[in-house]
Amino acid sequence: MKPGRNVCVHVAQIPTQKARDGVIGLQDFRADTVRHFVGAGFVYHGEVVIDKDPQAQAIRTKSKSLLFVQLKKDAAWLRPALADYILVFRSPGDNVEAIHPDITNNDWISWARPIWYGIKESDTLNIAEARDDDDERHICPLQLGVIERCIRLWSNPGDVVLSPFAGIGSEVYVAVKQGRNGVGVELKPEYYRCAVRNVARAKASVELPLFAMQPHSGLGLDSVTATV
Repeated sequence: MKPGRNVCVHVAQIPTQKARDGVIGLQDFRADTVRHFVGAGFVYHGEVVIDKDPQAQAIRTKSKSLLFVQLKKDAAWLRPALADYILVFRSPGDNVEAIHPDITNNDWISWARPIWYGIKESDTLNIAEARDDDDERHICPLQLGVIERCIRLWSNPGDVVLSPFAGIGSEVYVAVKQGRNGVGVELKPEYYRCAVRNVARAKASVELPLFAMQPHSGLGLDSVTATV
């Protein structure tokens, strides 16, 4: 998180429930995240909306707001599907090392759009092996294509990418695949062990050193990708 570098945070709005919250609606978690980061001194730099398939979301969540039966019964309950967001925050200060993305002008034309289309929702690392009987059910797999765009846009090859909520290691996996170094932080042992296996596979596929060992106090973090 060097001065002038970026923090990319993956968020989604949170549906409220009648039994738990007293009303069916949405909690504006996206706005809460922005307020907290700005309050901590970061600069709100931009955001991307990730397009989602409403039918796939309806099947997965069983939300009455997306169901065909509700369309026929009472459309007052209908709402659009929930998109994901990548919120981009910049660390205060000047960036001393220019970033030179390895992307074409046509790539930038596509990625500069406020909505990212063409992200395959199933393009995630396998999460089944990380689950157990005591799973807290909070795991939130992020599409590898989203992570790749963030890393390629906002870091240089050889940079250090931090994932402070590493889960099964998706961000570090992509960082290694893209010629960066990765640091992940994860509390749950099952997720940690799965992340180690995933990153080892990424290392084997590109034949690069897995990590450059450095003292904690001297670790320079160039970019952060977080899943919240």
